[in-house]
Amino acid sequence: MKFKKIYILSSLIVLLIIFKASIYRAIIKYEVVGSRKGYEVKDENLINFIKKELTEDDLIDIESILKKSRVLTNEKLHFTSSKCDIDPNKLITSEYTHCIGYALFFETICNYMIKKNPLLKDWKATTRIGELYFFGINIHNYIESPFFKDHDFVIIENAKTGQKFFIDPTVSDYLSIDTVSVR
Repeated sequence: MKFKKIYILSSLIVLLIIFKASIYRAIIKYEVVGSRKGYEVKDENLINFIKKELTEDDLIDIESILKKSRVLTNEKLHFTSSKCDIDPNKLITSEYTHCIGYALFFETICNYMIKKNPLLKDWKATTRIGELYFFGINIHNYIESPFFKDHDFVIIENAKTGQKFFIDPTVSDYLSIDTVSVR
């Protein structure tokens, strides 16, 4: 009997790990409540960081660019709730930021790579200010701290087709969840 309970619990844990992204997208929804002004890559350290890690395969399609942008963001940044930089040109050296910095860093790298492939000229990444809904309930109504009043994420959109990807770089870094859902 004890072995059966351990087996069932272990099986549930494995299933949760395997399907964590689908579960997250099903129960957590983002709602856009604003946007942030983006940055352009200007700092030589940031340019060199991107170029050093970039291969031709990373630029073949939008999915490859999104994957590489996530990898570079996750590799370089570390989360902090302290006062910090949000400018990607400064984050390349300071490395500690919160969800705003994560989103702006990801957006900046993504747009830099999109510009490298002229076939992808219709794509653009923008940072959005969002609120999170847990099973349809706005969780920000229950949080007193001004630090958690909203949460930034990135929308990557094709201006011609309307196709969109929704990415939360902070969640990507800490939970390995590539895309999120919006309301």
